[in-house]
Amino acid sequence: MVAKRVAFYLLLLLFPGHIAVTRAAGPERIIPNPREAAIAHELGHVWIFTHHPFLQTEVLANQIAQRLVPRSSLVQVYEKVWKRQGTEGDLSRFVGD
Repeated sequence: MVAKRVAFYLLLLLFPGHIAVTRAAGPERIIPNPREAAIAHELGHVWIFTHHPFLQTEVLANQIAQRLVPRSSLVQVYEKVWKRQGTEGDLSRFVGD
């Protein structure tokens, strides 16, 4: 099941506008949990590499990820990572304002 969802997310990123998503399964519902938000972030890096390989940044990966997940899901990912590392970071540097 996970492989099918990841494949679906890749299709959404690689072919925007070619795949219809119903309102009930709109962007805010496609990826509801932080684990999948982290996958969307990493897929953002894949998209960047295939389109602009020299522009790799966390902010750009998160902008691409927000095509699939709400900003709040990405914020949860960063908060969990920073909590586990015992550090704090500036969210605006990673997920924008």
